[in-house]
Amino acid sequence: MEIIRALGAAIEETWRRQRMDERCFPDLVVEALRQLGPQDTLDPTDIVRWFLRTPPADLPRQVNIEATFGEPPITLYAGTHFYIEALYWLDGTTSAHQHGFSGAFKVIAGSSIHTTFRFELAERVNSRMMFGDLRLVDAELLTCGNARPIRSGHQLIHSLFHLDRPSVTLVVRTYGERDAQPQWNYLRPHLAVDPFHKQEWLTRLLQSIDMLHHSESPYMLALVEDAIRTVEFASAWAVLERFATLRPNAAAELEQLLAIATAVHGSAVDKFRPVLAEQRRMRHITARRSRVRNPEHRFFLAALLNLPTGRQVRAFIAMRYPELDADALVLRWVRELSEVKPEASDDAPAADNAFGFDFGDGELEVFKLMLAGHSPAQAVDLLAADYDVADNQGEILRLAETLKESLFFRPLFTGA
Repeated sequence: MEIIRALGAAIEETWRRQRMDERCFPDLVVEALRQLGPQDTLDPTDIVRWFLRTPPADLPRQVNIEATFGEPPITLYAGTHFYIEALYWLDGTTSAHQHGFSGAFKVIAGSSIHTTFRFELAERVNSRMMFGDLRLVDAELLTCGNARPIRSGHQLIHSLFHLDRPSVTLVVRTYGERDAQPQWNYLRPHLAVDPFHKQEWLTRLLQSIDMLHHSESPYMLALVEDAIRTVEFASAWAVLERFATLRPNAAAELEQLLAIATAVHGSAVDKFRPVLAEQRRMRHITARRSRVRNPEHRFFLAALLNLPTGRQVRAFIAMRYPELDADALVLRWVRELSEVKPEASDDAPAADNAFGFDFGDGELEVFKLMLAGHSPAQAVDLLAADYDVADNQGEILRLAETLKESLFFRPLFTGA
């Protein structure tokens, strides 16, 4: 890894001349990463080969040993004030977050959807939870060679969703900055939580809920109800989120838990509802996307997962396929995905297709009309003008409403 050693030494020397000011670090790292030319290309397989063949005593200290970020992260350089790592990704990350460190990253394999956000604080709950308004600022397609700065704290709230298996980013970063804590995670549409705040009893409580679920205990719901009655507000969120993750289709049981939480903590619990609904939508798409292998289909599902409006989805498709019509591509992808039956997994049971929804010619025709901007009622009227659907208008209207509220397709029919 002579290239990395030289990169680390060059950054060290430049940063030293700037008195190790973390505010200067992102820009100088971006410049250093951009100066890596084609002759300095890092092959992701060569990195793994180097790691596996190098004696442990000769490797740099592996910083993120628990692999909490990266699948896996491999530390390539560990200096006194910063380190360099290669982060491998398989099925992408989805949560918006900020960083408690400064640096920059460069895509060295694959591609990613890079989204940036703004968070306007509405209510501080405590030092580990806030409510506010999370707004998408920009979305871009990053491909091999693109480099971007990482600015600590609220200067950068972003999400990277990796499109290819694997995607690999080279990251140069400081170890941490005291004035950029906590390192918030942001959950759409309006919740911010500190994911690194650990309480021993809460961690064990969540582990116990996991055990009850996986052992199929008949007492799970009653015991989770008891937990909800005893924990404080922020911990109630953690319990509700864990239950919703473990049992995504248990809507009635979750509603029961929310009612108990409301009785204990008041109407503020209602703020959790849209967050839980969005988390369910994201898990639903992510689970099914993980079983799809066609790169175009994975790209489409990633766009539906990460972008909130039809206008933004179309714009993003145009970035990757500028010579093609976005709506025509969407229709083709929906038709193709409706004919693909993915394998079952623990998170996504066997289904007739990736959507878990039956698509025939009639369904596709309704979908096409709605994609063109027609409301469910207008779609029924247009079909009635061309076909004999007098006996099926109620059924068509229900189909159109189902598509509009679908966990998959909702973004396409939201916004302009």
